[in-house]
This record gives sequence, C-alpha cells and structure tokens, in this order.
Amino acid sequence: MSLVFVLCVSVGAYIFFVDDGGYKPDIDGYCANERVSENMSRTEIAKIYKDSCIAVIVESTAPNRGYTKISTGSGVCVASEGYQTEYKYNAKQSYFATNYHVISYACDPMYSNYNTKISIELDDSTARYSADLVWYDKNMDIAIIASEFEGADKDKITMGYIKMRDRIVDCKAEDKLLYEDIFVLGTPLDLQYKNTLTLGITSNPNLEMVEASGTEVYTYLMNGVFKYTTDEKAVHGSYETLQVYDNIYENVVMMNCDITHGNSGGGVFDKYGNLIGLATLGLDVEVSGSASINFLVPIYPVMQVLDRVILQNEGMNGESIYTLKSLGLKVLDSEEAVRVGNLVLTVNNTPSYYFDGKFYKKSDYSTAFDFYEEGVIVLEGALGVPYGFVIRSVDKNDGTELEINDRNDLIYFLLSCKKGERINLNGRLGLIGRTHTITL
Repeated sequence: MSLVFVLCVSVGAYIFFVDDGGYKPDIDGYCANERVSENMSRTEIAKIYKDSCIAVIVESTAPNRGYTKISTGSGVCVASEGYQTEYKYNAKQSYFATNYHVISYACDPMYSNYNTKISIELDDSTARYSADLVWYDKNMDIAIIASEFEGADKDKITMGYIKMRDRIVDCKAEDKLLYEDIFVLGTPLDLQYKNTLTLGITSNPNLEMVEASGTEVYTYLMNGVFKYTTDEKAVHGSYETLQVYDNIYENVVMMNCDITHGNSGGGVFDKYGNLIGLATLGLDVEVSGSASINFLVPIYPVMQVLDRVILQNEGMNGESIYTLKSLGLKVLDSEEAVRVGNLVLTVNNTPSYYFDGKFYKKSDYSTAFDFYEEGVIVLEGALGVPYGFVIRSVDKNDGTELEINDRNDLIYFLLSCKKGERINLNGRLGLIGRTHTITL
C-alpha cells in the first residue's frame, strides 16, 4: 500500500498586490470579509485576503548538536486584536490557524529536548514576529498560534481576520461543497513566494474520504534502552529505518488546487470568501501520475474552540476544551485499524504496529488492529474506560446523542462538551454491552 505524504516543509507562482484605495478599516476587530462584495471574483477576494495570510517559520535547535532544523508553512488569521468572542471579551492578540504538522516540533514528545521557536512573516515583508502555540490536535492536523506583533512597526500593522464557515462537517446537506470553485493562499517552497494564489474546485463530492500521511522512524538502542525518533541526525550509533503511517486523515475533501511543500496550513476559501479549511496534503507524484490530487482538512474544529482558546491564552476564566488527549484516551477506528494493521513492523526483534507516535506489540494488540466495526475501540484507556472497550454511541445530560462511526465523530462530540457535563460512552467490552459515564 502506498503512503500519501503530507506537504509540510516550505518555485514560485504569482503574488498579487492591490492598492487599498485609501480604505481605512476600524482596527478593533477588523474583519477582512467586510471588504468583500457579492459579485467579486476569487482573484479580487484574494487581493484583499493576502494581508491576513502569513508564512509560518519553525526553527528547532537540537540539544548539544549544533544544528537547527528549519521548516516553513502557511497560516491564516481567524481572530485579530479586538475580535469579540462569544464571551463578550475582546482579544488582545491575533490568532492564526495552521496545520499541526507545520509546528509539530513545538509539541511532539520526540522533540521535547529541542529548543523550538515559532515566528511568522506577513505579506510583502521580511520582518519576523514571534508566535506562540496555543492549541493543537494532531488527529485533525489543526493548530492555532498567536502573536502580539511586538516591535517598532507594531502600530503600522492592521491585521484583519477572516470569517470561518462549516461547509463539510456538521452543515446542512445543501450547504456542503460539491464541485465548487475555491481558492488557496499559501507559501510554497520558499518565503519569497508568500501568498501565492491557486484556483481550483472541490473535485470529488465524496466528503467521507480518508487519506494517510507517511514518515520515516529511526529506531536504535542506547544504554540498553530502545529509542525511536523521526530525526535521523538525533540517532546515536547504528539504527534501523522504518516506513510508518504518521496520521490517518478522515473527512478530508479532495481538491485540484495546486499545492506543494510549504502550502500546508494555508487558507482554503469558498467562492463567497469564507474560510472553509486548510490545505494539508497531496498524493505523491508516483501515486497520482503527476495529476493534481490534493486535500484540505475542515476548519470546523477551529470554529468550535477558538473563543475558548483566546480566553485561556489571555488568562481569562473560560470553558475547558476536551479532547481525546486531555481525557487520557487513545482510540482506533476501523479505517485506521485496517491501514495500520496491514503494516507489521519488526521492532527490536518484535512484530509490532506503529500508531499515533507509539509502537504496540502485535501479540498484545492484534485484536485492536483487526478491528473492523462501526465505532471506535479504546487502545489506551483512562477515567475507568478500559482497553478494548468499543464505543458505538455517546450522549450527555442535556439530551444530546450521537452515533459514533469513526474517530472524528468522537473528537467533534468532545469539542462541544463543557465542564460539569456528564457524558455516557455506550458500547461493549467483549460480548457484553456496557456504558461508561464520565463527568467533565
């Protein structure tokens, strides 16, 4: 089975510049959509949005090794200074959506000893501004970073945010994307190509598509302890190279907009100027035969958490955000199980599976990686939820119920939950039906 590779490192195309015609926005909470009119073309909208789209630069210095890994990607402003949250609080910083894999060095446990710095560059400028990682979800390949634009020219920056709209996950059937015109703004390959514009369409109406990204893992022994890393230069002594799945992407939408390394995290916009997703991955040329087959991830998770992220980051009391990771759970759905279960690896002379950053012994976890049902199976349990429990539906004390068909269903459900709510995980353990109740 061929692996699909994520577009993550940051030639050229065309950068659009526009005379603002003397337009002076209300800086507090300025929304770039305010300048978009009904009959504008995608290129006209892009000329307005380029000022709200950024290049993301991640510099990670290895400890005691004298080298720095530098990667670049793209991002888009989803809240600027003065943006009013649903909690009637006005943001003091600007917030940008990007892909998790663009900034993964800042939070991946494999790089916990690295000194990592995130910075951003604006359109038509080489000045860099420090940014902080404030929220992420690896499964969804989504992250939010924030910047205060500190520096001598801070007062010259008017950053407008772009409105998000769900066209993929939880919207009405008539609102879903279907062979629709879209456009992408991003930074392919090199920083000199910031805000390159590509036009295209959503080229497949199947909104339940699943793709995967691959990576290389290097395994080695150090002081009798088995170690593994994705950074070859961090390896000590002899090592083994394994090709593994890095992430399984669900609910991705296929598009024919041309993107490449560095476009990752760039905004994908519909013909009305709404931010609907992020450019994230594409098929290898060997797989696609040079055809432009690329994918976007929905912006929906950012819509769900943004206002709470702002409050948390700026030290205000706000609602918690619940994820599989924050609850200590790791789950596997049938699509993931089939893909990962077909890739048996020999690690330290032991047949193993690699899933979500960890190796699992085949002898201990064959049942989980042979999973083929609707729902999700618990791979690592917490809060009284045991390994092997199959979750098929969830409900909570406000009457909300949801059937769980795959991992994303559970992730989306948790993002809507609030502190104090009691949620029921319904399913089975072995052949016995069970319900596990968690109070948040």
